[in-house]
Parts: sequence; structure tokens; C-alpha cells
Amino acid sequence: SKKRKKSVEEVSVEIDDDFTPVVKKKKMTYAEKVKAKKNEPVVFIKPKTTGQDSNQTKNDLKQKINPIDAQFKKVRNIKEGGIVVQCKTREATEALKINVQEKFGEHYDVKVPSLRKPKVKVVGMSDNLTEDEVIKNIKEQNDYLNLKEVKVVKRYVNDKMRYNKYNAILEADAESFEILMKSKKLSIGYDICNVFECVDVMRCYKCNGFGHKSDNCTVENPICSKCSGPHKFTECNSEVEKCVNCENINISRKLNLLTNHSARSVECPIYKRAIEKQRHFIDYFKE
Repeated sequence: SKKRKKSVEEVSVEIDDDFTPVVKKKKMTYAEKVKAKKNEPVVFIKPKTTGQDSNQTKNDLKQKINPIDAQFKKVRNIKEGGIVVQCKTREATEALKINVQEKFGEHYDVKVPSLRKPKVKVVGMSDNLTEDEVIKNIKEQNDYLNLKEVKVVKRYVNDKMRYNKYNAILEADAESFEILMKSKKLSIGYDICNVFECVDVMRCYKCNGFGHKSDNCTVENPICSKCSGPHKFTECNSEVEKCVNCENINISRKLNLLTNHSARSVECPIYKRAIEKQRHFIDYFKE
């Protein structure tokens, strides 16, 4: 008798924009996962004067802009009295930007962030190929994928690997990116290489925070990424892992996130949130 395949429910804990833990339980097809990743059009609106809070910014906009007519989907507060407005369509986003500039341009800065092309990481090449050779092999050996705009933005070596240690990061148009993510593998030379999404996140290796580099870090002493102690990771002798980012959020937001992992763990909820924030600036939309 044929055995039925049981569908697996995805259970995940995510951190929302206001650092609220959200438990999500759902079955997702690949197409749904890709759709879920797609960024929504947003407008950043910030007051030109200092000292104003986000509620005052909202109140000013309410006087002259109807959220239904402007196709508002979501509004959230940001630093320095600003707000981010998420609209239902790109057209609505551009219209809102023009509308706010015309009615409030004297008092507010309005910006629609430019979008970057999505990237993928190709892992496991046995030969140190040039950029042109990588692209040629990908297109000729995987011609059935009908990839369009694909280029190498970086090549690097994983010295921890004895074999198949050469890797590349590719930039692609939205359609080619979706094809690559569905394929999950590429034939390159004699190798079958794994393909993963690559999202750039700026990270400080002094305090382990996000959004800045160690050169601009305001923390006086280094913080260990493994145990959160006041020393460098290379000097750590602790056998216990403790994430400084989750610990700080627990204290500041009175949450109860697990901290028994390294700050550099890919499973860290704060790291995952940083990744999701960057996805707002990636163009996943096909023409």
C-alpha cells in the first residue's frame, strides 16, 4: 500500500517591527515562501525639525491625507519622529511621496528607498574560476533555466574546506533570482553547487550589533559574540553561549527570548529580524 506523505507544519518565532514575538504556524509552498519574502513599497517621512515625536508626524498627515485614498497598508514609527508608510502598490507609494512633498515639503523630508537586486550565494566549486568563466558555465550548463541578468559581484574561498572551497555571490534580476531559488543547485564544471539567498547585513564585530561597523562603534570595550563577556571572541574560554543582542532586547523590551546561543548564530531571532529588515530594500518584483 502507498504511504501518504504527511505535510509538515512550519513553526517559527519571529520578532515583529516593535520587537513583539510572533509565533507563526503554517504550511507553505515554495511559491508562498518567495511571495512572503517580497518587499512591500514604503515611504519614509521624517520631520526636518528635531524633538518631534512620531505621533505628531501622524497627526500632521491626518489633516490632509486620507489613508484609504492613499492605499495605506501599514504605518510604523521610526527614530527622530519619523514614520514608515507601507502602501499596497508601487504606484500608490510614488503618489504618496509626491502628495506629502507638495503639502508638507517645507516641514518634512520624504523618501522612497531605492531597491537593490537580489543576490544568491553559489557554494562548492572545485576550480578557481574567473567571473566570466563562472557566468559562462552557469548559462551554458544550465541553459534550461533561461536565466536573464546574472553577474558575479564577489568570489571568495572557504579555507576550512579541503575540496570544493571556491564560492561566488551573484546578483540577478527578480525572475532569474526566483528560478535560482527554486532550482537550489547549479552545474558548474564537474560540480553540482548549492544555491542560497544572500542578504547583506551590516554587522559590528566589536559589540555584535547591527547597522554599523566596528570603526564607528560607540562601545568602549569589545563584547564576546559567544558568551557576551567583556573580551574578544578569540580570548573566550567559556563553554556557555549567551547572545548579547537577545539579552539586551530582553532587558530593554521586557521580553523572554532565549539567549543560549552565540550572537553570530544564524538562528538568532535578532539576526533574523535584521535580515527581514534588509529584504524591504531588495527588488523581488518581476516585471
